[in-house]
Amino acid sequence: MGFDADVDDRFRHPLFLSQAWKHRSHAALGVVKSVAMADTVSGRDDRRDIPSFGVIRSIAADQRIKAALENADTLNAADVAQDIAALRDQAESWEKYALAEDQRAQRAEEAQRQTLSRLYTYANQIRKLEDELNALRAASPIDFDVPLEDLASWATEHFTGRLVITNRAARAAAASNHNEPQLILRCIELLAKDYWHMKVHGGAERQAACKLREAELGVRISPSGDAVDMRQYEAEYRVRWEGREYRLDMHLAGSDSRDRQRGLRVYFAWDDEQQLVVVGHLPTHLTSTHT
Repeated sequence: MGFDADVDDRFRHPLFLSQAWKHRSHAALGVVKSVAMADTVSGRDDRRDIPSFGVIRSIAADQRIKAALENADTLNAADVAQDIAALRDQAESWEKYALAEDQRAQRAEEAQRQTLSRLYTYANQIRKLEDELNALRAASPIDFDVPLEDLASWATEHFTGRLVITNRAARAAAASNHNEPQLILRCIELLAKDYWHMKVHGGAERQAACKLREAELGVRISPSGDAVDMRQYEAEYRVRWEGREYRLDMHLAGSDSRDRQRGLRVYFAWDDEQQLVVVGHLPTHLTSTHT
């Protein structure tokens, strides 16, 4: 009958019984035409009649094996044995090579683990020494009466391990004739102390202390804005230090004046791995979408 209950539509059947279509010949003719046209423009499930590629490939392989067996009497047994031996030798060679590669990979992985272990140990020792050094420095007052040309060495002296002034920022500071150099130095202290403690230790208390210090200085710390991710400003908002590239996605904002002697911006990045504030530019504005 050509009907398969597992494949065909259950509402479609090739039989048109006269009892069902008595006095409805025109309707029956219309249904027959509709079914005929449907069969013309759309085929049935091809999987019923056309085997998959995998099946065809399997059949082809079987045919090749049969052909080889039929011609087996023409083969030289010695040649076959020689070919099998050669293949076995190749397989053993590749197996040895794979084992050697695996052993080399294991040794490299172990060496990497040992190197990382030593690195973490040294990093912890350095961090302890830096904390001790910063504790000693905290006992003595910080001199803020320092020219901006000496900003980098001043930051290194007081905030080693917490904040770094990149060469680009140092050059920008030295070229600045800002009216309030002491305010700039106090902003650096804010980043190296209150902001650093907030990022490293966290907690509402640290955050409140940082916000309080911002209010005392009349500044605010926030993301740099959309320009940091715009290609045309990429050179301005990227800085390199010790072989790494940093996005200056944060800034400390003081006066919004465009006067280079009054406006205040400190653009920086936070290195979470090294727990370090990386200052990339100050004290002037970088290009922004509001410029």
